[in-house]
Amino acid sequence: MIPKMQKKSFIKSPKITANYSYEDISEGTGVVAFIASTTDHEGTEGIILTTETLKAPFPVYFDLANYPRYFSSLATHTRYQTQSASYVEAMTLTMTTRAFNKTRILSGTFVLNLGCSLHVDSSSDRGAAYVVVVIKKVSSAGAETTLKTITTAERTTNAGNSGSDAAWIISGDVTTTVIKRGEKIRLTVTPYIKRNYGGAGSGYVGILVAYDPTDSAIASFGNGTSAFERLSISAGRTKTIAYIPFKITT
Repeated sequence: MIPKMQKKSFIKSPKITANYSYEDISEGTGVVAFIASTTDHEGTEGIILTTETLKAPFPVYFDLANYPRYFSSLATHTRYQTQSASYVEAMTLTMTTRAFNKTRILSGTFVLNLGCSLHVDSSSDRGAAYVVVVIKKVSSAGAETTLKTITTAERTTNAGNSGSDAAWIISGDVTTTVIKRGEKIRLTVTPYIKRNYGGAGSGYVGILVAYDPTDSAIASFGNGTSAFERLSISAGRTKTIAYIPFKITT
C-alpha cells in the first residue's frame, strides 16, 4: 500500500510596501509629506525634511549687522527687510531629507506648502515678492545634482502699512529620477523681495518664512513700527510641508 502524501501549507512572506501620505491615481505615484523642522545635528544647525512632527521652542530675536533674522537652538522662522526698490535676495533656506534606506523613483508633481508673510511699513509703498525653489539629489558622497528649478509668479501687498499672511502653494513637475540607497533629496528656498511696487514711498518691505512643525502662530514683536516688527502669521499657516512624489512599484 502506497502511503498518501500530505500537502504542506506554507506561510507566504508579506510584501514590504512603502508608506505614502496619499496616492495620486492619475499619475501612478505615491506622495510622501515631509515636514520642515530645524535640528541641531552633531553640532550643526539645519533644516531637515522629516515625516515626523518635531517640536521647537519659541525663537529669540537676534540682530546681525543689519541683516535681521530670528535665531534659536531650534528656530521656527526667518525674517528679512529691505528698502530696495529692486529685487534683492532675502534669504536662502536649505532643507534636506535623511538618507533613503531603499532605492526610490522620484516622479510626478512636486508641491511645496510654504508659510509666508509679506509686509510694508509706509502708507505710500507696496511690497512684492517671488520665490525660487530648487530640487536637488544629493549623493552619498555629498555631491548635488539639480533636478528642477521652480520660479513662482509675483505676489504683492496692498498699499499702506499692510501685508499678506498666507501659505504659498508652489508646484512643479519633476523628471523621473532614481534616488539610490544612501542618497538624499534637498530643497533650497530663496525669496526675493522689493518695495515701491506701484508706490512712491521710501519705507521698508519685510518677509517672514515659517517652518514651524507645530503650526503655531508667529506674533509680531517690539512696538510694531517697522515692517520687520509687524510680520506675523496666523496659526495653521506656519508649517512648511514638501509633498514629494514617488513612482509606485510592485
